[in-house]
Amino acid sequence: MITASVYDIRTHRIPNLLILAGGIVGILIMVINGNINITGTLLELLCLFGFSFFNLMGMGDVKYWMMITTFIPLRYSAFGVAAGAAVLIVFGLIKEKRYVPNAAYPFAPFMSVGVIMAEIARFMNVL
Repeated sequence: MITASVYDIRTHRIPNLLILAGGIVGILIMVINGNINITGTLLELLCLFGFSFFNLMGMGDVKYWMMITTFIPLRYSAFGVAAGAAVLIVFGLIKEKRYVPNAAYPFAPFMSVGVIMAEIARFMNVL
């Protein structure tokens, strides 16, 4: 998550090779733990692709979210992305001191913060 966030901050892009490597590791962990559901996982990834298809998120952010979903269930990663979006909105308002339409901020660092928040909430049995 740190590497993707740094790349996104510096270049506003997340390398495909990084996403691929993370996704492969996530799938291997699912296979080793014995909790893989190919149909469900593919359906989740297809649904996430819709965010980019309808221009709700950039493709790099969607691929990053897909990679995160190979590590944690979709409902927790969705909460994490929503929490990250809320943190981004607060950050943008504090930084700009007003609403700026079409302001471009890297989303991966905020998604990472949101996913960490979701995992903490999951560990504390809040989610």
